[in-house]
Amino acid sequence: MIDHDQPANDKQAYIFIAVTGLVIYFLSAEVPRFADDYCRAIPSFLLVDFPGLLLSEYENWTGRIPTIALTYLAMSTEYGLFWFHLLNGVAVSAMLVVVWRQLAHLNDIQRMACLFLGCSLLWFAPHRLGEVMLWKSGAIGYLWGCVLALVVVHLFWSRLGLHIRASQNPSPRLGAEVLIAILSLIAAAWLEHLSIAIFAAMTLMFAWFQRFRGPIPRGAWLVFAGWAMGMLFLIAAPGNYVRASQIGYVDDLPLRLLHVISVSWHQLTPLMFLTVAYAVTAIVAGYLRFRQVSLVLFPLLLALIAGLTLVALAAAPSPAVVGRALFPFEFFMIMAALMVTGNLLAARNNEGASWQSSAIHPSVVIGGSLCLLVTLVDLTHAGLTYHELNLQNTQRDELLRASPARLASTTDDRPAITLPPLRVRAGLFHDEHSSRDGSRVAGRIYIRDITPDPAHWRNRCFADAQGISSVILDRSANL
Repeated sequence: MIDHDQPANDKQAYIFIAVTGLVIYFLSAEVPRFADDYCRAIPSFLLVDFPGLLLSEYENWTGRIPTIALTYLAMSTEYGLFWFHLLNGVAVSAMLVVVWRQLAHLNDIQRMACLFLGCSLLWFAPHRLGEVMLWKSGAIGYLWGCVLALVVVHLFWSRLGLHIRASQNPSPRLGAEVLIAILSLIAAAWLEHLSIAIFAAMTLMFAWFQRFRGPIPRGAWLVFAGWAMGMLFLIAAPGNYVRASQIGYVDDLPLRLLHVISVSWHQLTPLMFLTVAYAVTAIVAGYLRFRQVSLVLFPLLLALIAGLTLVALAAAPSPAVVGRALFPFEFFMIMAALMVTGNLLAARNNEGASWQSSAIHPSVVIGGSLCLLVTLVDLTHAGLTYHELNLQNTQRDELLRASPARLASTTDDRPAITLPPLRVRAGLFHDEHSSRDGSRVAGRIYIRDITPDPAHWRNRCFADAQGISSVILDRSANL
């Protein structure tokens, strides 16, 4: 039995959610552009050329058209970066709204504690948080894709009428259902392994529903149909196979699975392993204790999606791409842990009494608040680090504008501009690092600078975006 007669007061939660989005907006604005950001920056960008550009990407590189389109718009248009920073904050806020609405059967204090815990896990648990949430191309490709997928899964769940709180199951309206199906189509065309994983999970969910609940509602079919079309559009792109041939496709499924397992084992953080262990244990123990499918079904669906992303990731052209592509697994496993926590907090025994001791509820609130406090401290350190990095990047831009005084060598009879490396000081949870020592992709601080090789793809993209002939990193120089 689950207590779903708790009072609802959303005002404080939505203030917190809005403030969180605002914090991410300002933090995103401090992160300089790196690597692929410059590859998608076209100095003479014209909207009339946009369809042809996307068609070329679809045929020659990737089927992720929504991702590519938004990246080009963010990097190449006048106010593109402003809209990116704003939408990056909106993405995090949308994730928290889904968590808040899914846990409507809890009282407000418990729900807020779950929000605090969710923010802390999302900040600390992923191995490459800076790369997939703050770096501009990475956030569009991974954070936005995962949040959109979560929204679609939330809507799919409500169309099946499986929300614990009945008021969360809206009566279907055809116009709204069609719009949701279109959203589902767009979200499915974002990431290959996430798209395949959710398609498989929806299929299994349909099989369970048909067996135990009866006919599948029209709204759920529309969401599923939209997702199926988006997935087919994504994986059928000729560019996927062109990219695979260029990167080096390993045509051995057991070997690819071994690569995914190996990279996952070495790159997932201890906190992420703990989150996975907790989510799986809580789902199994919760069902064995209460024998209520509704208590664990949605967390189980999220955990299933997370696991299936690892299986689908085995189709990646090269193990080198596995690193940041683990984020969907991390994201949906964090969501599963949050949902099962909320459901267990609301669980009641057969007599209608709470199963927890009187210390459980205060412990959850205190624990969630302490997690948020630690997160705020580290987030402040990360924000100051990125602010300093942004100032250094601005100084380099000034050096770039004064390029005649910076000529140091030639490449193919053209002057190559030299730039000094970027440097970050040690913070609360990160070490000192300089881009003269290479890239930094792990943790909250992300740096992927140009190199001493003018022919390197990052150098070429940087030079093209800045309208210069070539550029190199001078490891011996300092700002």
